[in-house]
Amino acid sequence: MKKIFSTVILIAGTLMFAGCAGEEKDLFEKSAAERLNETGKIYSSRLQSSEAGWVMEYYPTNTDEEYKGRGYLIMADFDKDESVTLAMNNVMSDDEYMEERSLWEIIADNGPVLTFNTYNEVLHCFSNPEYYESGKGFEGDYEFVMIDVPEDGQFIMLKGKKRGTYVRLTRLPDGTNFEEYLADIKAFHNRLFPATAINENVLQIGDKKYLISNANSGLLNMYPRGGDAITETTTHPFLITKRDGDYYLRFRDVFENEEMKGTLQELRYDPVEEEFVCVDNDQFRISGYEPGRFYGECIAEGRSWSMLKSADMSDKFKAYIDEIDANFASTKDSRNRPYTFVGISLGRDARSIEGVRDTVNCCNIIYRTPGSSRNVQACYVFDMKNDDESVTYQYQKPRDTSSENVKNSFKSIQELMSLLSRKFIVSAFDSKFNLTRVKLTSADDPDIWFVVNI
Repeated sequence: MKKIFSTVILIAGTLMFAGCAGEEKDLFEKSAAERLNETGKIYSSRLQSSEAGWVMEYYPTNTDEEYKGRGYLIMADFDKDESVTLAMNNVMSDDEYMEERSLWEIIADNGPVLTFNTYNEVLHCFSNPEYYESGKGFEGDYEFVMIDVPEDGQFIMLKGKKRGTYVRLTRLPDGTNFEEYLADIKAFHNRLFPATAINENVLQIGDKKYLISNANSGLLNMYPRGGDAITETTTHPFLITKRDGDYYLRFRDVFENEEMKGTLQELRYDPVEEEFVCVDNDQFRISGYEPGRFYGECIAEGRSWSMLKSADMSDKFKAYIDEIDANFASTKDSRNRPYTFVGISLGRDARSIEGVRDTVNCCNIIYRTPGSSRNVQACYVFDMKNDDESVTYQYQKPRDTSSENVKNSFKSIQELMSLLSRKFIVSAFDSKFNLTRVKLTSADDPDIWFVVNI
């Protein structure tokens, strides 16, 4: 009897609980679809809130492949009539400014998704299977999950729906002209990372340094200084943007390793120090190669630094060069034709003397004999020492009898050898990121300086 009574009580309690559960209110007053639609409207208004539009850091894929892995700047202006103006100036537009208008909307698809739903060549060229690689194209996205869309935010974060590549939108200041903005960024990029630069750059993370190359392509290669450039090189796509008057370099992916205390992704350019400084940790910096070190390494590799008589130089140094030029011009051959002074070069001279190969650091006086278009060199041996910032020369002797005869003929050459016997501070003439030309300035007399190029 007790067993039957207990069973009845249990069933009654269950029914009472079920009745109460049915009376509980929904957690949300609106359906998921309604909430998504409202969020879409909010996000749309936030995209439209920038009067000048946005600059998009667009990466087709997460690979490091050229051209799929590199980044592309796309300008975007979202209008309230659901039209959008997109623009770019890169290899995809034959390095010319391209602008096109199309439609956009935010749709509900497991969350708010920004879709560019009518064809726009500026963006859809990255997903067109006929471009680049037949059948695949660049494999880029034209629909983006909206990850972070703050009210009045400086940035909006998107994520490619198919490829999962993160894309950042940066708000542009009022009055920004798309074409001028892109031209400005391109000029800055090419000035700091010119394709013609022959030197690597340096990423410093505390005491650790990495050598950087290929930055002009936007697919920066990096390996530890002293490491193996083949087995230890990693590739890091990046883009440069501008806001509040400053230029920023931002990697597509966060850069980190076990030795770092922190992460590295975005750096601001310091025009005074001429280097990029990480916005989160000022111990992380990208700068040009050390000029003095690079100067010496080039000479050690057998390359010479040259200076024509018309090169940039101080008035004090030019007085010596002009005197040498006048000495050669006043020297005539049997047909009363003058010799021609061309310039000087600083490098190494390697030759075999009595069967023994002898390599020395030297200064060459370059000139042409009358009636000849070929250059002749008079070679003078110097001791040379260099560090990261400077080079020190000390004149020793003429390399051979011919060079000695030239020196003895012109007092101006003897004076130049004496002038060069000193310590010079080596600095970039154009940019620390481009050491094609460097400036040598006397450490004890700043009025003595001249520019040489590799």
